[in-house]
Amino acid sequence: MNESNQSAYSIRKHTLEWSREHLTLRGIVTMPVTDHFVPAIIFGHGFTGHKAEANFMFKRLSDELAKWGYATIRFDFAGSGESDGEFVDMTVSTEVQDMLAVWDAVQVMEGIDPKRVSLLGFSLGGVVSLLAAEQLGDELEHLLLLCPAVGFQDLLARELQGEKLHHLLQQGWVELHGQQISQNFFDDRAALRVHDAAAQICTPTLIVHGTNDSVVPPYLSHRLHNHLSESRLIWIDRADHVFSQSEHAVLLLDEIIRFLQSEAS
Repeated sequence: MNESNQSAYSIRKHTLEWSREHLTLRGIVTMPVTDHFVPAIIFGHGFTGHKAEANFMFKRLSDELAKWGYATIRFDFAGSGESDGEFVDMTVSTEVQDMLAVWDAVQVMEGIDPKRVSLLGFSLGGVVSLLAAEQLGDELEHLLLLCPAVGFQDLLARELQGEKLHHLLQQGWVELHGQQISQNFFDDRAALRVHDAAAQICTPTLIVHGTNDSVVPPYLSHRLHNHLSESRLIWIDRADHVFSQSEHAVLLLDEIIRFLQSEAS
């Protein structure tokens, strides 16, 4: 079933800025054109990602969800994309702070129903969204996790060998994948307690993972699903980490819409 053909709203976009301490976070708000208050979804991108995400996944999802009547807010975490800050200062905890700062701003945003705001996180942004969800509790309507990178610090730490290991321990940072990454990122205790946080979350949650994900092992989503009391786990067969094939992107959207509508009914 391709539900994405049933959308009805025209959409409009505008850029927006939010503050977190001394930093400016920059993003894009996509709104359905309507006189009514609408639910909203805040997007959290992945490690070294940005508000459009790889293969423009976030842009496509935000446009299609807005056509279905959902305001979407996608932004760059501090140190990424067009937001202020340096990537080397980024940890999962700082990104949780970023997401909660955007959450606070969305609560008073014109045209949005503040009681119907959800989080959508991709890859490491899924971990960030989950940890933010623990803090938000009953204020959060839905939690959507796409290939959540549970245990990402340990996955990345496999590359800390030889000179890279010594450099990190001596200098407090290391260059991986073209970015300077701090030792604080690897030692961030918040990200190391994801399953404990998941056990505290009662928010209706959707987890979608491609079975051919070579970046984040799909089985990790199965394990996370077992720690969440109100979660639904969907596999998309043969999909990679970013759902790069058009057929997989369509299935991803269909599953998100199906989940949101079933929870609203």
